[in-house]
Amino acid sequence: MGIDPLSTIDVNGFIEESKKSIFLNKEIKPSLLDSRLISGVGNIYASEALYMSKINPLRLISSLNENELTSLFLNIHEILNLSYQNGGSTISDYVTTSGEKGEFQNFHKIYQKKVCSICENEIVHIMQKKRATYFCSICQPI
Repeated sequence: MGIDPLSTIDVNGFIEESKKSIFLNKEIKPSLLDSRLISGVGNIYASEALYMSKINPLRLISSLNENELTSLFLNIHEILNLSYQNGGSTISDYVTTSGEKGEFQNFHKIYQKKVCSICENEIVHIMQKKRATYFCSICQPI
């Protein structure tokens, strides 16, 4: 099991895990969904953290430098905390354990958006490992 970004801020551990051979030649977005690298990062949160970090989801982990990995980890931590505080994201039928709808979808910057809030470029929507990925080709260059 990978690092839990909510229980510890272990940037160095995240960087070390990302340098393991099982991840090096893999795209960053699908790797964030792999709990061997980091736990608790769902599809929405991976897209949001990559956008905040200005990292293209198609980049290989091996192409990321330590500053980019540090930024990504810290943004994952921030996104997960904000999501937790807002009950998660209710996109279709998700509800909390108490039956309430989440509110984090009101804070999404990239996921299911049409236009980038920074540069107003059209958001790119692709599928990676059968999961929806959203990114801005201007703000998140390859």
